[in-house]
Amino acid sequence: MAQIPNLDNAPINLTSIREQSQKELINILKNVRGKKCLVIDPKLGDSLSLIIQTSILKSYVMFP
Repeated sequence: MAQIPNLDNAPINLTSIREQSQKELINILKNVRGKKCLVIDPKLGDSLSLIIQTSILKSYVMFP
């Protein structure tokens, strides 16, 4: 997956939108008990990587 682009100079506060989206996704993963296996359609992978890094997802999905 691609690296998350820098949004510091965006015309609107996209960083805030990204951070909120990350928090919501992490909260969803935290609220599901036990180990998780997140399967992502390849068509969504690039879009998802604009919001959250794969390493962050792995830390919540692979380990309880």
